[in-house]
Amino acid sequence: MESAHLPQAFAALAHEVRLDCFRLLIHAGRTGMSAGDLGTALAVRQNTMSTNLAVLEKAGLIRSQREGRVIRYFAHMPGLRFMLDYLLRDCCGGETGQCDPLLESLTEPGQGFDPNPEQPLNVLFLCDGDSTRSLIAEALLRCAAPNRFTGYSAGQAPGCCLSAAVTAVLDTNGINSHLLQPSARSRFTGGAAPHMDLVIELSEAPEVPQPQPLPPAPKMLPEPVPAPAFPGTPITARWPMPDPASAADPDAALARTFKLLQRRISVLTSLPTDRLDRQDFQNRLNDIGTPT
Repeated sequence: MESAHLPQAFAALAHEVRLDCFRLLIHAGRTGMSAGDLGTALAVRQNTMSTNLAVLEKAGLIRSQREGRVIRYFAHMPGLRFMLDYLLRDCCGGETGQCDPLLESLTEPGQGFDPNPEQPLNVLFLCDGDSTRSLIAEALLRCAAPNRFTGYSAGQAPGCCLSAAVTAVLDTNGINSHLLQPSARSRFTGGAAPHMDLVIELSEAPEVPQPQPLPPAPKMLPEPVPAPAFPGTPITARWPMPDPASAADPDAALARTFKLLQRRISVLTSLPTDRLDRQDFQNRLNDIGTPT
């Protein structure tokens, strides 16, 4: 959008139906809405809705995308940002930098999560030892959708190699295990570490110990060491599941773990990642890890 187009953009919003339509599309985010859905939500006839959508699109405030026989509409956030930037350009006594957080919060519904459809999402699975659950999850994801996701795994205290039991369950189910190798979490926390889009913890939450009488505190306590942070701002989620190695029948537990992870990975790879903002993606990931 250019400055010469601003009067047209403001004029397009100076209409009750178009203003309500634009607000609905902002709320819909990357999911968008069809003309029929918009018309139903606003109680507007289809031909009237189509006319108003054409006005908004010509003004650079929305964009459209054909999906089969349906045309889906989306708010064009760069156009909205340009309008707000124009209005706020000389605000705050010339200290325009003070308005940058406001512009970011108003015009970036993804809150920093904007996956590139040309690049697969990097997904890191974590568990205590990176010996079973996280390795199986990595292998399943790499097999299920290699063009859309790249799986990784890591543990706090990883073993030296892939166990025979994990290799057997993967091979039995036709999952390639040749490239799997236990890794330490520190591999993914340094400055040169690959940036993760999603980080999913698979370990069960530790039991909360019963409070015990505290010994006399020393005069000075050392500061707690913060957990290493992953580069960027990955979305994090918990899919807790028990360690099959601690079960009474480890082989049966390993088979159940594989099936559970297979179901969860199937749901993950079915998500419309190109149409979810950060909060939507977070909610979907949390739902996947919720026991049913």
